[in-house]
Amino acid sequence: QGRIIGAVSISRDITQAKLKQEEIEFINAHDYLTGLYNRRMFQETFDQLNHMSNYPLTLMMLDLNGLKLINDAFGHLNGDHALTLVAEILNKHLSQYFVARIGGDEFAAILTKKTADDIEHIKQLIIKDVSACYVENIQLSISIGYEFIHDPAKDFNDALKIAENNMYRQKITESMSIRNNAIKAIHKTLTDKYKEERFHS
Repeated sequence: QGRIIGAVSISRDITQAKLKQEEIEFINAHDYLTGLYNRRMFQETFDQLNHMSNYPLTLMMLDLNGLKLINDAFGHLNGDHALTLVAEILNKHLSQYFVARIGGDEFAAILTKKTADDIEHIKQLIIKDVSACYVENIQLSISIGYEFIHDPAKDFNDALKIAENNMYRQKITESMSIRNNAIKAIHKTLTDKYKEERFHS
């Protein structure tokens, strides 16, 4: 007579399937080595954040100096170690903001509602902490450039190019010093292992 006299319920444990789906989603959005977001997410996140309530928006480009030298002299495992050290420092100072690894030695961040003084302060903290790290006697260093966005009409690629140019400008001024320090570190490692080669090398 239209009265409910009971109910049948079916349940299924989907824990493993859900965990697998979450793992796939994580891999699609993150860099496998550092755990930071990847380049695809960098573009998508910019599109999400690019509106007036977040201005000024800051695009920050960061490049680990001398990675090729570390890879060539000491192997890719040490290069990977250097990248993970930098990623940890970026997570420390940019934990409230979006940060990604977008290339071999390149990282990028998007910060919201920060003044030029704020950004410069964060930049110097990152540079200081990275320079305190060593891999096989080589002191790590990082070049940083940034660009502000105050207008939604500003093109993402144009802003990114300006930030990159600012980063490369810093990289060029430091490159000779970085290379010299790296060569000294390689020489020290060689002569520590093979003392009879000290005079020859």
